Amino acid sequence: MKEKLTTLTYFPFFGWMFSMAIWPENENIRFHVKQAFITAAFFTLVLTGLSFIKTIFPESSWVMKLILTVLIYLAQIVYFSLCIAGTVLQQKEKQTSFPVVSRYFSRVDI
Repeated sequence: MKEKLTTLTYFPFFGWMFSMAIWPENENIRFHVKQAFITAAFFTLVLTGLSFIKTIFPESSWVMKLILTVLIYLAQIVYFSLCIAGTVLQQKEKQTSFPVVSRYFSRVDI
């Protein structure tokens, strides 16, 4: 049963708190909770920035708005793909960092 519950680690907020409450001493869980948190924070900033830039353009520049909308959807697909990859890596008990996340990994202490 516990192995099934570890798949919640990459589910934002609830999964992070739940995993840390149940398995605070498990290094594999701590690694993946930290990675999930940093990944979610990064993509939240990216998506917020893209959405803000999209609102700046007037209605007449529909091509730019279309490009930004496609970029927003691509960023969401990449985020969810990384969450799935992280869950698979966690189940295999591998501690492989995502490329963008590894830069900020040592700065966050969970």
